[in-house]
Amino acid sequence: MDRYYRNKAVWRTRQDCQFVWNQLEAYNKGLQSEQVKKRLSRNVCNNRNKIQKKFGIKIPGSAKEALLLDKKNGNNKWAEAILKEMGMLNQLSAFEYHNPGKKFSKEDGWQCTPMHMIFDIKHDLRYKAWFVVGDHGVDSSKHASCSLTVQDISIQLMLLIAVTNNLGMMAGNIGNAFCTAPCVEKIWSVAGDDFGPPKRSGVTFKRALYGLKTVSASFHKFLEDFLRELGFEPSRVDQDLWIWKSDEYEGYDYLATHVDGIIIVTKDPTKYMDEIQQHFL
Repeated sequence: MDRYYRNKAVWRTRQDCQFVWNQLEAYNKGLQSEQVKKRLSRNVCNNRNKIQKKFGIKIPGSAKEALLLDKKNGNNKWAEAILKEMGMLNQLSAFEYHNPGKKFSKEDGWQCTPMHMIFDIKHDLRYKAWFVVGDHGVDSSKHASCSLTVQDISIQLMLLIAVTNNLGMMAGNIGNAFCTAPCVEKIWSVAGDDFGPPKRSGVTFKRALYGLKTVSASFHKFLEDFLRELGFEPSRVDQDLWIWKSDEYEGYDYLATHVDGIIIVTKDPTKYMDEIQQHFL
């Protein structure tokens, strides 16, 4: 039955209904495809003509452009940001350098991927550079790529416990957190201009760098092992809410993790924060 007309049912054959349905479906697909094409073309044009600026400061798209902007502006702010980032990675022993002629075989599990710098201006007008990896050339299907975070209700209960028992609370963030965890894939690349003297050398990754699919899961496992060394155990209801029977009062010490963020509730949260700082910095 197709519709009512003057209180009478008007019937259509199955073939007629199918024909109308196919026409509507084809029309909708064509309309959607045209809209998608227009939207994509508009976004491409906007990105192509857009000059990235933040707080009135132009943000470079590459390390080469960053050095040219320094020369144009008469300062070394972007160069200092690059040196700071690369110095931090070398301090963490993120790379292992090899002779330029060394070969890394795919049969041995090695994968090659490009590397580059991305830039930003922080809220306090600091010039910031990040060294990242293009993971589009890396197959991470054999490794975990997801990690959990603490639930909101767990944080609310921690705050309630802190107020009720007159406990101290401290929150913090682990800087360059992902780069402290080991890299689970076998990845190599060629050192570019960002590396300075080791330029053109073969580079293998010892640490999980930003851009890889597995960095979050790798850091989560790395942080989990460290918290167990401190004596904490995950609670039964939330794997990112860690507890330990306190030696200072009749109760527990609490520690919650959200990616690289940490909240501690105990009588003296500074002792745990100091140990975390010594381990990761």
